[in-house]
Amino acid sequence: SHSLSTPPAMGEFPALPSPKTEGVVPLAIEDFLRSLHGAPGRGCSPSAPDLAEFRPKLLAVDVRSPAEFELGHVPGAVNIPLFDDAARAEVGTDFKRRGRYEAIHKGLSLAGPNFVTFLDALQEHGAKPGSRVLVYCWRGGMRSGSMGWLFSLCGYQVNTLQGGYRSYRRWCKSIVGNEQAQAPAPVHVLAGCTGVGKTAILHELRR
Repeated sequence: SHSLSTPPAMGEFPALPSPKTEGVVPLAIEDFLRSLHGAPGRGCSPSAPDLAEFRPKLLAVDVRSPAEFELGHVPGAVNIPLFDDAARAEVGTDFKRRGRYEAIHKGLSLAGPNFVTFLDALQEHGAKPGSRVLVYCWRGGMRSGSMGWLFSLCGYQVNTLQGGYRSYRRWCKSIVGNEQAQAPAPVHVLAGCTGVGKTAILHELRR
């Protein structure tokens, strides 16, 4: 299971807006998940009961840093980070101390040399020019917009997630908190105080 907690001391990535890009179409969370997982109630087959292991309908690319991805991600997504953890911290620091332009300048200097690597990683996951690809970051801003621009430039059909991973977290909480909502797979809430063994039970259920 993936944590829905906010990333800790690393801090949030600065709220840089997504660049205006032709050929990149943003999707609301419901449409994004429907494209990735299928209709509600059909996202997980009996042969793959673990949401973390099932085969998605499209390639979904999480462009956040490896540490962010490890903390939690949309089930079925792969990680092709625009910045590694150190570069993410460096760009965030420049944004806070020196401003938006300097942060973008720093980001381009760090990510620009890796553009070919990003495209190679996309093909390693089975995508080819002309394929439809889903892309998201933390807020649905500059990181996913920049990667979406690159993929679109090279012939991919790109959809980004409006609101980014934060919108997915909110959607999960709304599903768990609404008994009438139709979830993509059965949802069960395991509750209990700290130390009673919830994690051990989850490990046993996964077996």
